[in-house]
Amino acid sequence: MVIKKIASSKQGMIVFLACSALLLCIVAWVSYDELLNLWPTEKMIDALKVKRKKVQKELVNESQKNNAFEVEFSKLEKQDESFYLVDSEMRSDDFMRKKIEDLARSTGVVIKSLSDIRKNQIIKELYSLEVNLSVEGQTKNILSFLAGLERVSPKLYWVQCDLRSAGARNKGGMTLNGALKLICKESQDLKQIVGAPEK
Repeated sequence: MVIKKIASSKQGMIVFLACSALLLCIVAWVSYDELLNLWPTEKMIDALKVKRKKVQKELVNESQKNNAFEVEFSKLEKQDESFYLVDSEMRSDDFMRKKIEDLARSTGVVIKSLSDIRKNQIIKELYSLEVNLSVEGQTKNILSFLAGLERVSPKLYWVQCDLRSAGARNKGGMTLNGALKLICKESQDLKQIVGAPEK
């Protein structure tokens, strides 16, 4: 009722409009920051462009990392069956030593030396065992020993290998010096070991 009476006169209308304008100015001043956000400045737009480019670059990098991981995991997965499962009946170091000794006996070569087995952790639940060895025998026996090592499963990998004549003390004989490696896993699930994402 009061507003109607004020607005009914010309002077009252002017006062009413002035008060309304003042009120709008106060609201605009209080809400200045919020109003700025409604109309982004050129600086804000440039900042958003920079942020977008950064996010895009991070996504590309992440995609490249995932692709590289998939390639490496695929290689590892192909070798999975050649790894020794630690949960097997025999300890991994005993398995390694027994395979070498049994093979030497069956092929007729003589083990001149067999070092202590060294353990090297690759990642959690995946490690390698290494052993240095020196064997001696006739050429055909050494070749049989080498061929037998290739058939051993889980696989024994050569880290280094040196084959030479045994010399005058063993005519026609050969000496094989080298180091063998056995990869061991503590879990059946390779994906779990390396943290591979489920496909």
